[in-house]
Amino acid sequence: MINTGFDKNLFTCEGNLPQDVEFKKIKTANGDKEIAFFSVCTCRKSKEKSVSDRHSFVVKGELINSESLKSLKKGMRVQAEGVLTYVKREGAKFPSAEIQCTSITVIRK
Repeated sequence: MINTGFDKNLFTCEGNLPQDVEFKKIKTANGDKEIAFFSVCTCRKSKEKSVSDRHSFVVKGELINSESLKSLKKGMRVQAEGVLTYVKREGAKFPSAEIQCTSITVIRK
């Protein structure tokens, strides 16, 4: 694959949290690691009706310890950014999409 320098893989969405952030400890070769999961719901028009979409994010690395992540609660409006990746899970026939969160901001209106 040729790197042109113009490639971008950045997913941004603004919407509401349908539930609280879920924190989990996982075992790795380097010891226990904490990761977090959350979803953002967005609405769009499709053939004159409103359709709701749910986008799943996973948080790893430094962002896991941020106060903004720990303060998130169901119903809050947020803007989340991340990188779209595909993960092959054990037993799954096809890879599933996963958005690795790089930033999250609470939107106060």
